[in-house]
Amino acid sequence: MAIARPPAATGWLQFLPIIGVVEGYEPQPHLIAVKPDLLPPGLAALEADESAGALLVLIHSLGGDVEAGLALAEAIAGLSKPTASLVMGSAHSMAGVIASASDHSFIAESASATPGLLRRAEHGP
Repeated sequence: MAIARPPAATGWLQFLPIIGVVEGYEPQPHLIAVKPDLLPPGLAALEADESAGALLVLIHSLGGDVEAGLALAEAIAGLSKPTASLVMGSAHSMAGVIASASDHSFIAESASATPGLLRRAEHGP
């Protein structure tokens, strides 16, 4: 069972849970998996929604596919609305990169994070 859906339409503050392994093109049926191909349409809808003011990304993941994780991180970094991430259990490898893509990143006192490759995409001219 995967726990990943487009941002929840909850009013001004939108939530995006990233829980499980970030899955790429090769399915991993034995793992809880985040399917990033489901998320960009939701992020595009969030960007267009004038009633949505900010996005909070909730993370508990050991990471996963590099290409899928970078695509998700760049989609989050490219939003014009304010973004924040909260690591609630672990954010390792690509999950750490996704966490760092937000404008502000926070980690619970009992959580752990080990970012993999770090880079911040520059948007605009």
